[in-house]
Amino acid sequence: MNARDAAIFLAALVAVALFTHGYASDGGSESSRFALVESLVERGTFAIDDSTFADTVDRARIGNHWYSDKPPLLSVVSAPVYALLHACGLSFRETPRTTIYLMSLLVSGASLAFLALLFFRALPNLGVDGADRWLQTAGAAFGTLAFAFATTFSNHAVSALALFAGAVSFLDRAAFRAGLFLGAAAAIEIPVGGLFLAVLGIVLVVESAHERRWQRLATFVIGGAIPIAATAALGLLAYGDPRPAYLIPEAFRFEGSLHTGSGFAGISGAPARLAYAVHALVGNRGLFVHSPVLVLVVPAVAILAMRRDEPHRRDRLVLAVSAVATIVFHLLQTSDGGGWAWGFRFFTAISPLLLFVAAPFLARARAAFVALLVPSVLLALLGATDPWPVVDEGQGVKTFVPYPRCPIAANLATAAQEWLPAGGTRDAAVRALLGDDEAASYGYLGRAFANRREFSKALGCFRRAARAAPDDPAIGKFVEQLEASPR
Repeated sequence: MNARDAAIFLAALVAVALFTHGYASDGGSESSRFALVESLVERGTFAIDDSTFADTVDRARIGNHWYSDKPPLLSVVSAPVYALLHACGLSFRETPRTTIYLMSLLVSGASLAFLALLFFRALPNLGVDGADRWLQTAGAAFGTLAFAFATTFSNHAVSALALFAGAVSFLDRAAFRAGLFLGAAAAIEIPVGGLFLAVLGIVLVVESAHERRWQRLATFVIGGAIPIAATAALGLLAYGDPRPAYLIPEAFRFEGSLHTGSGFAGISGAPARLAYAVHALVGNRGLFVHSPVLVLVVPAVAILAMRRDEPHRRDRLVLAVSAVATIVFHLLQTSDGGGWAWGFRFFTAISPLLLFVAAPFLARARAAFVALLVPSVLLALLGATDPWPVVDEGQGVKTFVPYPRCPIAANLATAAQEWLPAGGTRDAAVRALLGDDEAASYGYLGRAFANRREFSKALGCFRRAARAAPDDPAIGKFVEQLEASPR
C-alpha cells in the first residue's frame, strides 16, 4: 500500500468514524451478532443464553439454548477484535458504548474503507481515470447505502466488500480468489453472495466447456466452497446442524418469535408484490430514492448491452444480471423492506458494484453524475445518522402510534427534533414530516430515540406526547418505564 492508497483508506475510515454509533438498536441485526461474539470470547460457547444481548429479537431456539439466528462466520471472524478489546479492559457489559463503537468501526468501517480503496484501484481496468476516478470512488463509498450501514455492526458493508472483491477478481479471471470472496459474501449474506456465486459459476462452466479446460472452474469451486464449508462446520460445532440458524424453520417456533413466515429465513413474500416492488425501487424504501446516483446505472446497462466496444462488456453484463437477480429474489421472497432500516437494506451490497458496472458511462455523463452524486451523498449522510430508524415495515403490524413509512422522513424528523432549537420552527418541521397529531408524532419520536438508546430525549418526547394524550395507556407506560429506569 503506497501513500496514496493509505490516504484513501484513512480518509474513508475517518469519514465513517465521524458517524459510527455506540449502541445496538432494538432491531436485532447488531445485537444478535454481538451476542455471539461476546459468548465466544467470554464463555467459549455459541449459545447466547448468558449474553448481554440474550434478549435480541434476532435469535433462534435450538434444543435447550438460544443462538444468534445470523450466519455465524462474520461473528466468528470478528471475535478476535472483541478479544483484543476485552484484553484491554473493554466489554459489552461494562463499557458498552465504547466497545460497540470500536467493534463497528474496526469491522464495518474498515470494510468500507477497503472497499473505497479497491474501487479506486479497479477503475483503470475499465478505462476510468483522472477526476472521474476520484468522483466515482466517492460515489461508491459515500453515495450509496453502504456508507450508512458501515456506521453500525452489520453484515452489509462487509458483504459489499467481499462481493466487490469477488467481482473484480472474476474480471481478472483470478478464479480461486473470485470464488473465495464470493463464497465469503454468500457465507455472510446468503442470498446476495449465493446468487452471484451461481451466476458467475455458470459463466465459468460455459467458458470451460468451450475451451475444454476445467482448471479455472475447479479452482473457482474450491475457493467458493471454503467459506461455505466453514459455515457448515460452525453450525455443526455450535448446535449440530450445518445450516445457519435462520435456515432452520423449527428454530423460530417459539412464543414471541418475529420470524413466523413460511419463506426464506422465516419471512413470507409480500401479498401485494407489485406495490412492494415499487416501494423497494422508487417508493418509500426505494433504492433509487435513497441513492439517486444509481438511476444512471439503468441507461448505462442499456448502452452496455447494445455497444460491443465497451471494456469487459460481457463480464459487466453478467455482473448486472447477477445484481438484477438479487433484486428480483428479494422482491419475491421478502415483505418487510429489511425491517427497521435505512432504505431497502438488502440492496446495500450490490450498490457499489452497480456503479462499477456503469463506470465508463458515468465518466461520459460526468455532469449528470455529479448532479446526482450531491443528493446521494447527503442522503447517505442522513442515513448514517440512524441506519436503523423505527419505520413501518409494511406488514400491517399494529403499533402504539403510526410509524412513518419512509426512512428519509423518519430520520429528518429525529434530526429536526435533535438539532433545531425548541420552538415554532422545530414544531413545524415535525408536523410537516410526521403529521399534525402531536401524540402520534412525539410518541413516535420517543420510540425512535429509545431505539437509539438516547433515553433522556426519548423521555422528553414521550412526556410531550402524554400531555397531548393524557389517557393513552401505551404512551403513559413508556413514560413510567423511562422515569423508573436509570439512564
